Amino acid sequence: MSCPYSGNAFCRSLEPGLLQRLCGGGRIKKYAAGQRLSMHYWDGYLAVLLDGLTIAGEPDPSGNSKLITCGIASGGTIIAAGHLNNVHLPSEVPFEVLCLIDCAVAVFNGALIMELLNSNIPFMKTVFQQKMHFCGMETNRFLRETAGKDAYAAVRFVLQYCAEHNLPPLTHQQIALICNRRRPTVTEVMHKLIQNEPELFQNVKSAE
Repeated sequence: MSCPYSGNAFCRSLEPGLLQRLCGGGRIKKYAAGQRLSMHYWDGYLAVLLDGLTIAGEPDPSGNSKLITCGIASGGTIIAAGHLNNVHLPSEVPFEVLCLIDCAVAVFNGALIMELLNSNIPFMKTVFQQKMHFCGMETNRFLRETAGKDAYAAVRFVLQYCAEHNLPPLTHQQIALICNRRRPTVTEVMHKLIQNEPELFQNVKSAE
C-alpha cells in the first residue's frame, strides 16, 4: 500500500530504494490544527513535515498565548534535524511549533539518519539542499516580507505562499498568526488586495 504522503517535495527527491529504506526506519505522527509543540520534542531525530502547515516562533513575552512567528513550513520541509553533527537547541531556547491546520510529520531514527549521512552521498546532498533552501531562501523571504515590510506586503506574501504550496484556504486569524499582525488589520488588507490585485485570489482565497 502506497503512502498517502509520498507526493511531498522531500520524498519525491529520493530514489525509490532509498525512500523505502528510510520509511522502514521512521514513523508518521499526526497533529491536529491548533496543537502546539516544543521544538525539543524532536531532539535527536530528523522530522519532516509531510502534510499541513506550521509556524515556528517564541512565546510572546507579554504573557498571552500567541507566538512571535519567525518561520513557516509546509509539506516536504525538514522541520527538525538537531541530531546533525550532534547540534541541539539549548534547553533554555523556548522555540515552539504551532500546527495551523492538521499536520502529518515523519520522524526518523537518529541512528539510521547518521548512518545514511555517512554512507549515502545522494541522501546527504538531499538533506543538505533541503535545509539550505529552508533555512536560507525560505526563512529569509519570510522575514523580509513579514518583518521587514508593511502589513500589505506581509498578507500578500501569505497568500502567495499558500498558492505556491497548494494549501487550503486560511482564515484571517490564521493569516494574522503567520505574519504577526492583528486580525482586523489582516481583514482591512484583504479588502485592499481584492481591489488592487484580484489575480492573487484565483488560486487561493481566505476562508472568511
